[in-house]
Amino acid sequence: MKLLSLITLAASLSIAPMSALANDHQTSVVTELHAFNDRFNKLAASGDAAGLTALYAEDSLWIAPGESPISGRTGAKATFGFMSSQNGQNVHSVEHLYISEDGTMAVMIGDAEILVESAGMDFTGTYQFVLRHDGSNWKIISDMYTVPKEEDE
Repeated sequence: MKLLSLITLAASLSIAPMSALANDHQTSVVTELHAFNDRFNKLAASGDAAGLTALYAEDSLWIAPGESPISGRTGAKATFGFMSSQNGQNVHSVEHLYISEDGTMAVMIGDAEILVESAGMDFTGTYQFVLRHDGSNWKIISDMYTVPKEEDE
């Protein structure tokens, strides 16, 4: 139900692609969101699982392939804790960025390059963050990622 509500909310927002953003406020928001992604990458590179988990809202949704969505920070905490303990790498790029007209919500889509040698993980998948500005910081309210299908041999 929470996932359906989130999808309904996103569909009801007036979201403009980055190319349609013209004013200084929107340009500032774009800069903030790229800085958010840079922060994510720095925390991931340093193995700071607690720092990564803190980027998520307490009521966020973690949506992983083949799993039921997890409400709260539990999915992020478990995933980033595992990656940190295994010296894993997780690097995000920003390929698409959509921002609400009032600049308080955004959708960020890009590549997630994942490498955890000890677990035999080495792939590039796609992530989608839905973010909300809480008045002082951006927080991830939904994180969905997909992994590539294994090619037939």
